Amino acid sequence: MSRIDERVEQLRMWLRAQGAYAIIVPCVDPHGSEYIAGHWMIREWISGFTGSAGTAIVSLTDAALWTDSRYFLQGEEQLAGTPFQLMREGMPETPSQSEWLRREAGRSGAKPKDCHLALIGELTTVDELRTLEDELQGVAGIMVLDDPFRTLWVDRPALPCRPLSVQPLEYAGANPASKLEALRKSVGESIEADHFLVSDLAQIAWLLNLRGADIDYNPVFMAYLLVNLRGGATLCVDPSQLTDGVVAHLSPCGVQTAAYDALPLLFAQADGVVAMPSEITVNVVNLAHANALSSTFIPSPVETMKARKNAAELEGFREAMRRDGVALVRFFSRLEGYVAEGGFTEVDVDRRLTAERAAQPGFDMLSFATIAGYGPHGAIVHYEAEPETASVLEPKSLLLLDSGAQYDCGTTDITRTIPLGPLSQEEREAYTLVLKGLIDVSCTVFPEGTTGLQLDVPARRAMWQKGYDYGHGTGHGVGSHLNVHEGPAQLRKNVRANTLIPYEPGMVTSVEPGIYMAGKAGVRIENLVAVVHDKTTDFGIFYRFETLTLCPIDTRAIVREWLTQEEVDWLNAYHATVRDTLLPLLDGEPERQWLTEATRPI
Repeated sequence: MSRIDERVEQLRMWLRAQGAYAIIVPCVDPHGSEYIAGHWMIREWISGFTGSAGTAIVSLTDAALWTDSRYFLQGEEQLAGTPFQLMREGMPETPSQSEWLRREAGRSGAKPKDCHLALIGELTTVDELRTLEDELQGVAGIMVLDDPFRTLWVDRPALPCRPLSVQPLEYAGANPASKLEALRKSVGESIEADHFLVSDLAQIAWLLNLRGADIDYNPVFMAYLLVNLRGGATLCVDPSQLTDGVVAHLSPCGVQTAAYDALPLLFAQADGVVAMPSEITVNVVNLAHANALSSTFIPSPVETMKARKNAAELEGFREAMRRDGVALVRFFSRLEGYVAEGGFTEVDVDRRLTAERAAQPGFDMLSFATIAGYGPHGAIVHYEAEPETASVLEPKSLLLLDSGAQYDCGTTDITRTIPLGPLSQEEREAYTLVLKGLIDVSCTVFPEGTTGLQLDVPARRAMWQKGYDYGHGTGHGVGSHLNVHEGPAQLRKNVRANTLIPYEPGMVTSVEPGIYMAGKAGVRIENLVAVVHDKTTDFGIFYRFETLTLCPIDTRAIVREWLTQEEVDWLNAYHATVRDTLLPLLDGEPERQWLTEATRPI
């Protein structure tokens, strides 16, 4: 019996002891974070699947794991030989989680009143609980229980607890007092309440101009923030993380501190109505009710406030791109030499590029795990190379390199696909179609009120005409020295709440179309862009995108005749900007020559 088999059997023994027929094991922490600290990686522990998105469900007789198209190939590899069946989200043959749970409830043989689904209260949101109650009505009940992995996972990592730092006002652009006042005004305009609880870690960090290091790639910290809507606020955080500088920073803003687990005490001392985001966990709501507090739910206004970057934050992005651009040029100018030496692997790509970034001023950490996929590995959308299985780069095929960094002034996320030698016609055509998609979105001028669902179309138009498509979204928001994935809006072809949100000035988003040829190669090209005002006419207000990323786009793989003159003009103008901005920042002649050649007009 394998280690995963043993763990699943232990969990089933716990299910039997609780009188439950199944349990949902999510990939989340109590704050709804996308990236989570090791303490909360229970889905990875139980299944062996390491992707950043996915939910496992274990029943008394079966086990399954749902993930999206980014991780289909990775899921096949990592779940092979385990009790878990891969469920490909979005595919017509894939049952939803509730359909699977209804089937398993029927197979259990128990009557509905005796059939219970187990949910972990500190990891299940109120919305999720309500949805499951509706979908399983008449089939099974729900038990909200404590985390079983506290006992099952014997060597579970402790909660992170690293010192906090203050985000300088020159990069934040507004102080915490003004942000908290804007939050109070926004909540007060939408609902009658006495308090507002902020549980999202990035929202707390942004509101208070604080940064941490509790989660890899995300400069955030484990905390809750209870805002009194009449004035004052309390930050719940481990006191060992507070430096004298942080305390001095918070005090003038009317922010007190309490322990991370102090919510029971704060709720006991509070009165009236506490407003919470709908993504709050069941345990927190139950805690409020146990202390005679009324609760009401609204979308957190902080997410949109945070997404509308102010002038200082946008200038911070531009500075981060200059630093990142220097690091990227220094790496790419040496890449062919590394490959020619032989033995240079995908892991070496990450190591060398990270070293170049770390040499830049204000470098904090990477913004996500580097994706360096050579050849067939490039077709695995969120591939992460391991030393044991990393491919050696050769002077042929494509290298897909998706990477980013956190600097004190901003966050970067960039993808470039590099031809390392001769390419097939299919690879060249795929590359050109992806480039056309990037350019077409970048050139788009759009009226006020335009959503990500609409802006996704130009990214795919050219490839649709040739019969290509991709399963992931085209763009996600990016934080200001914060999480590389930020809401509330997304560019995506699917109708979702976040694709129906209009794009506004100050919002920063990625644009990253791709084509993935399983077993052959992958192509993705990504820039970050900011929404800016373009013009105001009798017909309304119009916006456009300002491209922020500064790095050459390889022109050697382009099928030139497939580009329109407008697309050629955009590419040449972009390369002129990259060259004029970065050339004065480079001191080595080889890298200066490389940049000049890489940005030569086509």
